[in-house]
Amino acid sequence: MQDLTLSSDVAREVIRCLLITCMKRTEPQLKQSDVASHLRIGQPMVNNFLSSRRQGGRQLPGGRKLPTWDQVGKMMDLFGTTDRLPILEQIYGVAKRGHASEYHTIGLIDQATINLALEPYAQRIEVFEQRQIHGLLQTRAYADALIRKGVSFWPQFDAERALNIRMARPRILLRSNNPVHYTCYLDESALYRMIITGWPFIDQLQHLLQMMTLPNVIIRIVPMDLADSGHPDAVAPTGGSLTVTQFTDDWLTGYTENGLAGHFHESPAQVQYCGRVMGQYDLLAMSEEQSRERIMRRINELEAQLE
Repeated sequence: MQDLTLSSDVAREVIRCLLITCMKRTEPQLKQSDVASHLRIGQPMVNNFLSSRRQGGRQLPGGRKLPTWDQVGKMMDLFGTTDRLPILEQIYGVAKRGHASEYHTIGLIDQATINLALEPYAQRIEVFEQRQIHGLLQTRAYADALIRKGVSFWPQFDAERALNIRMARPRILLRSNNPVHYTCYLDESALYRMIITGWPFIDQLQHLLQMMTLPNVIIRIVPMDLADSGHPDAVAPTGGSLTVTQFTDDWLTGYTENGLAGHFHESPAQVQYCGRVMGQYDLLAMSEEQSRERIMRRINELEAQLE
């Protein structure tokens, strides 16, 4: 949980994607005509809520029309997801005010809500993770320990709900139709930071190796000793985690975060900067084979300690 900063465009896209995601998960799955009947409006209006905007052949973030807050509430009630309304209300406030180029801080928010809304619609996700195993690669035991440690800092955090969301996120890498292409540059220190201990941590490292067998998943270790990278003169960027997400050929976002705040970057200059930083990690990271060997070496070390 952290302060999150985003623009009205991204806020509109979060609302659109979250509505689509919640509607698809209803049993039996609802159709736009069902939603229209519930709201007592025409189906074309519902389609405007859920369809993306386009300009000059380019897809823009956000729906063609933003529903009223009353309509959002009725849709979430229909979908059985009213528990998300308190957080969604903050996002809706950003979508309603300001210009697309303005950024707004919306207070303490569960970051998993944003990821849940946007990740399934990405074509490619590229991340650098410095402090721990990235969320899309975590086992349940690892994620549970990590989330519950955070509760001591944010008592109002719903740990169980966050864990269930975290465990649902990797589905985008495993789906049969259009799985997300995912690259993770993982700082080697994460292999030694014992969020959990013993065999559960070994299981987490084994899970990394398993994920590396997927054709759409690349995991490369950024070594603590940069001489191991083969590019010792490359610049080692400083700062926290970084994500570059491609939704369409034209729409990319960058996202940076630390323990207190997260920020979406959307302007071409900002996204280009995030891309250049990610390029440095690409230079510094070991090859996939070297990374696999480094993970195996750490597993062997831990297994020897337990014998």
